Amino acid sequence: MRNCHFNLNLIDMDVLDFFKKYSLNPEKDYIIRPNGDMVEIKPDKDGFYSLEKMQALIGGYIEIYSVSSKYTYVGDEEGVYGGKENIKLTDLLKGKVNLYNDLAWGNGLIVKNEHLR
Repeated sequence: MRNCHFNLNLIDMDVLDFFKKYSLNPEKDYIIRPNGDMVEIKPDKDGFYSLEKMQALIGGYIEIYSVSSKYTYVGDEEGVYGGKENIKLTDLLKGKVNLYNDLAWGNGLIVKNEHLR
């Protein structure tokens, strides 16, 4: 049996390319909405995102996927039911996360791993 190994440095570069493509600061966290808006967000005063805060930003139940050694995607678990395709998130996540119909749906957060517990 062969071992599968992902080169996280290459994946990190993909995420950094995404930040560069959309003129985002890689030191910040963002909510990416289906309408294309990308707005900086900040963790709670303790430096972390609470479950309640992430659910409020997403607008419901969340799903969490690591997209690199430095960044995590927090998505709308039920976004597909609202029918809101998120093209910019799809651009980032394709090939990194199993997407329903190869599309990201609803609001999504891209946060630095250091802001999650």
